[in-house]
Amino acid sequence: MPTVWLIVIVAGPLLLLAFIAFSRLSNRKHETRQSEMRADRGARHLRERIEEDREKPH
Repeated sequence: MPTVWLIVIVAGPLLLLAFIAFSRLSNRKHETRQSEMRADRGARHLRERIEEDREKPH
């Protein structure tokens, strides 16, 4: 029985650290795509506003 507890005590934190590292790396990749999409939407919106301002008579 002490062997089982030794495995649990050693393997538990290692598995937890591995899970945390995997989730952070996974979120970082996903976050980059979202940031790029948000930047593209912002640039498109800005171009549309510039075109609208050019078309308005002053």
